[in-house]
Amino acid sequence: HGNGTQEIFYSDDSVFYGSIHEHPLFPGTGLESETGVGNIFNAPISSGTNSEDFLEIFSNKILKNVDKFKPEIILISAGFDAHKRDPLANINLESEDYYTLTKSIVEIANRHCNGRVISFLEGGYDLLALSECIKTHLKGLSE
Repeated sequence: HGNGTQEIFYSDDSVFYGSIHEHPLFPGTGLESETGVGNIFNAPISSGTNSEDFLEIFSNKILKNVDKFKPEIILISAGFDAHKRDPLANINLESEDYYTLTKSIVEIANRHCNGRVISFLEGGYDLLALSECIKTHLKGLSE
């Protein structure tokens, strides 16, 4: 969970912050009740969550709220530690899931902000999985 990002924008209703993350896990923040001034949306998920459930939660909770917010630009904190081979978390995403996630964000960016998306690398600690995920993420950004 991006606790620092959430804290920075917690009281700034001009910024929407959404996060899907394993909970409980360090740093222990990112509860659904942490909503800021209505601009923060956390979707904590259980250890062992599979791709299908992750993608459904992302679509129905995070993307739905991003779409309502109608952003002028989208910044992605691209954490690849939800990959099934990553040693940090215990989420079971496949490399191709990052294409699906990214493509869905780009669709919202195209609808609301002329495709303006900036992506920042946040996490990913299995180097082979990280390289695969970055490749599929870039593919999603470029199509």
